[in-house]
Amino acid sequence: MKELNLSIDEEAANQIEAIAKDNGLSLKRFCELILEMFPEDGNLYWGAWFRGGPGARRFVIDWPKFSSPVIKLKKEELK
Repeated sequence: MKELNLSIDEEAANQIEAIAKDNGLSLKRFCELILEMFPEDGNLYWGAWFRGGPGARRFVIDWPKFSSPVIKLKKEELK
């Protein structure tokens, strides 16, 4: 298992933490699940962003639209 140390915007972290808490998960566990699920069906597109000005770049995250995976967790996995 590879350990990641990430810094994100505080408002975004608070929103993610609230969702995790509402579902009985720690912030760390919730983020692990999101990052582990993404490569199964998600795509990431990176390219020029013409409306952003000269040299501007952007990326678009494409999550599964119609058949999202379902994760079933046992109580001991909610830590």
